[in-house]
Amino acid sequence: MSCFQIPMDICHQLDTLIANFWWGQKGEERKIHWLQWRKLCKPKEKGGLGFREISVFNKAMLAKQGWRLLQDDGSLLTQTLKAKYYPNGNFLTASIGYKPSFTWRSIVAGREIIQKGTRWLIGNGAKIRIWKDPWLPNFCDFRPVSSYGDWPDNMTVRDLFCEDQQTRNEEIITRIFTPEEANEILSIPLRNSVCEDRISWHYTAFGQYSVKSGYKLAP
Repeated sequence: MSCFQIPMDICHQLDTLIANFWWGQKGEERKIHWLQWRKLCKPKEKGGLGFREISVFNKAMLAKQGWRLLQDDGSLLTQTLKAKYYPNGNFLTASIGYKPSFTWRSIVAGREIIQKGTRWLIGNGAKIRIWKDPWLPNFCDFRPVSSYGDWPDNMTVRDLFCEDQQTRNEEIITRIFTPEEANEILSIPLRNSVCEDRISWHYTAFGQYSVKSGYKLAP
């Protein structure tokens, strides 16, 4: 399950086996149908029992492979898949390709989770496109809702820095963004401007993907 996407029929069969064990008694005895399986799979804090839906759990595990493709450029797997499927891009923007392997199709099946939960941490700001990339921590999709208007659509976060590249240009920020967005941008802690921007997982304290957090975020 951590490497390949399990067919939905098999996932449903596994869910049925687990549900029957929970609802059932012995042999052919009449079973008590406590609640819908989907409700039992809700987190305990939302009234469920925290059971895992196999198909969703499968995707959350596959998303971890996708996370590794983003984080480890030096691995043989990353180099092989990158050379074949996204030589000029990255995993988040790669297409499924022509006649993809089962391995690649499986990993891509978990990509939606990664896309929903990743955002950029600002270093020198050179890689982060203001209007297209996720980088605002407390906003929907981590993107600004302001229209770029007369500003270039390819602006990067680096363009929001002063000439010394150590401080933010508050004048430009307040002109471009709404007050809420401007306050959020000005409150983001600055890292060393020599550091490159890097992708982080928003839903863990240490910024690394976990299957548990990915499962909660899965559609």
